This record gives sequence, structure tokens and C-alpha cells, in this order.
Amino acid sequence: MKNLLIGAALGAAAFYLFKRSQDEGGLDKMCDEMKDYAGKVKRNVKDTWDKGVNQAEYVKERAEDKMHTVQAKVKEAMK
Repeated sequence: MKNLLIGAALGAAAFYLFKRSQDEGGLDKMCDEMKDYAGKVKRNVKDTWDKGVNQAEYVKERAEDKMHTVQAKVKEAMK
């Protein structure tokens, strides 16, 4: 019973603080900050993805270049 009363008191206090914050416009500010943060995270993820794709393309081009070099040397040696 004691835990129930403590839980009810904490719930009422949380509701009061939430309602008070909503009335003062604090939730709008928090939502705006979260929206800005989400935009930054989205941009950082996109940048990281693009860097990874660019690095993979670079490695692919280097491997193809080495392969062509080796093929040219093999052809030259076969002559």
C-alpha cells in the first residue's frame, strides 16, 4: 500500500510538472531543440554514408588500376 501511495504521488508530481512546462511553452522549446538535433544527426549520418561510399569507390578504382597494371606486365612478359 505504501508503494502505491508513493507511486501515485510521484505520478501526480510528474503530471503537474509536465502540465506546468506545457503551459509555459517549455515543451515547444524542447520540441524545437529535438527537431534541430534530429536534423544534425540526419546530416551527420548522410555525410558518414557518403564518405563511406566515396572510400569504397576509391578502393575499387585503385584495385582496378593495379589489376590493369598487372595484366599489362603479364602481356609484356608473354611476348
